[in-house]
Amino acid sequence: TLYFNQLYGNARVNGLTSTTASAVRGGWKYDHNLSPRMFLSGFNDYEHDRFQNLSLRFVTGGGAGVKAIKSKRTQLDFDAGADYQRENFIGALNRNSAEANFGDNLLFKVSKATTITQSARLFTNLTDTGAYRVNFDLGATTALQKWLGWHLTVSDRFLSNPVQGRERNDLLISTGLRLTFAK
Repeated sequence: TLYFNQLYGNARVNGLTSTTASAVRGGWKYDHNLSPRMFLSGFNDYEHDRFQNLSLRFVTGGGAGVKAIKSKRTQLDFDAGADYQRENFIGALNRNSAEANFGDNLLFKVSKATTITQSARLFTNLTDTGAYRVNFDLGATTALQKWLGWHLTVSDRFLSNPVQGRERNDLLISTGLRLTFAK
């Protein structure tokens, strides 16, 4: 699975233009089936968030999981593992840490045209005990044509130990059109 989300906005007030939103999230995840219900996974995430003063967060890791539900309309996976995180913040603050992670992925087909996806993951910091991160993503996509769809995405990032003067939580809500390159 590959994913990429970007949000950027600016506003002009009294002749001055300033950035109102700037966030980029992307990465990949690969699951390798060991049996019909068990799998191994590997992933790599990248994140930039100007309002967290985050230049780049790089996370790579892996683990194992179970397919709790697998039907024509619903798929629910739970997995857990370990990862390495490197955070580079504006102002030369860098943090490296080992983490344990636990999460789920849900895919639910509401109808032939509409699909809901949900992903939640808790990253507990093993280097700086007590620190943690939570990633939550919820999306809905409705196919308008075979190649064109409408989507709504809610993406939340919680950081227990943000840099001084920054908020612990960052919520993004976006909507738009989706192009599908399929036969």
